[in-house]
Amino acid sequence: MYTLPHPSALPDELLQPILDLLLAVPDSYFFSTSESSPFAHWRHLGHATSRPHNVLLVNKQWLRVGTPALYRTAVLRSHMQARALARAFERHPHFARYLTMLRLEGGYGSPVERIIEVAMTSIVDLCLPLQLDWMDDINATCSVLRFLRPRRLALIQTPRTELSYPKIKCFVRALSGVGVSWDCLNQISLPVQATHVVVSMLSERTSGRLSIYLSGRDDLIFTALWRRGFEDLLGLSTVYCISLALDCLPEPPSTWSGLPNELLLELWGHKLHFGRRLPSAASF
Repeated sequence: MYTLPHPSALPDELLQPILDLLLAVPDSYFFSTSESSPFAHWRHLGHATSRPHNVLLVNKQWLRVGTPALYRTAVLRSHMQARALARAFERHPHFARYLTMLRLEGGYGSPVERIIEVAMTSIVDLCLPLQLDWMDDINATCSVLRFLRPRRLALIQTPRTELSYPKIKCFVRALSGVGVSWDCLNQISLPVQATHVVVSMLSERTSGRLSIYLSGRDDLIFTALWRRGFEDLLGLSTVYCISLALDCLPEPPSTWSGLPNELLLELWGHKLHFGRRLPSAASF
């Protein structure tokens, strides 16, 4: 009769991929631009009350091997979480080099500034909020954006977001100002409501520098949902891909009436195809 080995009997080489899988955050969650955050509820390990980090309590070996995977992705949804992560990096500075994916779901002040200052060289995936309320402090985040070199960027926005809100306008200006220094950026993911925010970021009223920067790049990929007013982005030579959502399709021509949604999606995909060569290293 076969018996499972004791947890402490697993060598590090076998244990590491197991813990990496248990603690990994899927890209579909991390880059989600939906109105309801996928991190509002625990969905890992098949049970709503499960906590992925509990697997590190098995023994000291599991804690040692799994710590890099635990800190690889940080999703901050409150001031308390931001302060806790900043405090962890202050006590254990070497943990900061594990952080490669940072998602902010609000403005959390100076703790975010301290986190980015110590982890700026390792962060490659960045998700930033465009929904802010009067209590959010975004100034500290704006001051350190220039230190980052993200490869993938996502913007979060809800339909209720008031884009004329001063804090959001300030944040968009800050994003526009650092765009020229983000020379590693190759993918942008947008919610359907935020496409006109990027259009405003490209306009001369916000930052002509960013518009020049984007139009001069030949490796930037826009992964965005269609909306009316998105046409301003279509003239950019850097647009390689537009992904469509069934609930965000433009009004179809009368000749397409009665067609199933799946076929409409395929037809719009062909209609909006630019015939440009996709970069070989691109992944969607």
